[in-house]
Amino acid sequence: MTTVPSFIGTTVAVVAALPATYNAAGFAALTWTGTVGLLVQWGSMGDTSSDIPVTTLAGRTLHTNGALDGGEIGFTYVFALADAGQVILRAQSGTNTGVSARVTDPNGVVSYVSGVIASVVDAERVDGNYNGQSGVFRVNTATVRA
Repeated sequence: MTTVPSFIGTTVAVVAALPATYNAAGFAALTWTGTVGLLVQWGSMGDTSSDIPVTTLAGRTLHTNGALDGGEIGFTYVFALADAGQVILRAQSGTNTGVSARVTDPNGVVSYVSGVIASVVDAERVDGNYNGQSGVFRVNTATVRA
């Protein structure tokens, strides 16, 4: 039987700094002190490209790929006041200070991105919900995998 891999055990670390070079060595050289604890969700990573449609007089629309965009990575965690990674995410929310993230998957693949943090907000306070926060990591670089 085939075993289907999952993301259970993935860790995410953040640092309020940008690498000297945007490659695996540059990201690895950063001091990663802010592992995000009690992480519930870290969204999809990778570039999408804009569509540039060209409609010809022959009646056919042609498409070409335009600018690349790392988009926004949504994240959610159970609130912990002194958690080093959460402290960085909350402190950098809305500041436009460069932040880098290192995502380590259970299979050993490490992915890096840099960008800015925005919209860190409290979870809704309702019966059946946990005390958490969510926000977005707005990506300004390609995803680097090591």
